[in-house]
Amino acid sequence: MKYNKLIIFVFVWMSYSHAQVQKDAVFWGTLGLDKKLNDRFSIQAITQWSFNQNMRELNSAFIDLGTSIRLEKSWTLGINYRFVEWRNLENIYQPIHRFYIDATYLKSRNQQFFQYRFRAQNQLYDLNFGDPYKDNKEIVRNKLLYRYSLDRKYSIYGSFEHFFRLNQYFRTQATRTEIGVVLKQDLHNRFNFYFINQVSFFTKYPRIDFIYGITYNYKL
Repeated sequence: MKYNKLIIFVFVWMSYSHAQVQKDAVFWGTLGLDKKLNDRFSIQAITQWSFNQNMRELNSAFIDLGTSIRLEKSWTLGINYRFVEWRNLENIYQPIHRFYIDATYLKSRNQQFFQYRFRAQNQLYDLNFGDPYKDNKEIVRNKLLYRYSLDRKYSIYGSFEHFFRLNQYFRTQATRTEIGVVLKQDLHNRFNFYFINQVSFFTKYPRIDFIYGITYNYKL
């Protein structure tokens, strides 16, 4: 197909970026399910597996359940709960609970789509409130996304997201820069192929992860 070259170019660019700065290569595999209840309400379920250490070890896996309501034509409000099994430094998988609220603004014009998403989240280690080493993480995330539709099936996009840690630190926790290709096969099936450059600052030295991801989403 005429867009095969575009997809190949994106993945070659990913590999080139990874070769310049060797930190860690990560793979995310994601499955999503959406159900529209009526014109305003919908529910979602997502599961994801994350492999790090150059994609050799399962770092984490989660199940995410949420609901969203369309407030008006451009604004949507979402509430979600995420249960995560995360491998800690002792190579033990530890449960994490994340609660978050999204406010999303979407504006479209011809083949172009602009999106802004504000997210407030709180993350608890196994509902632990007393251990200072595993304090809850209150984070505000702001994300800007631009998407361009090539035709009825293919679109390309780029985004930037900023993570700001509120409690105790009040400073930037991480940034994510993402590019991707979306394939909308039909009204129900959609695939997303993407690359994320993630920079984390809550380590002795800034950590850079090169994340390669595939998402399959089915809409009921």
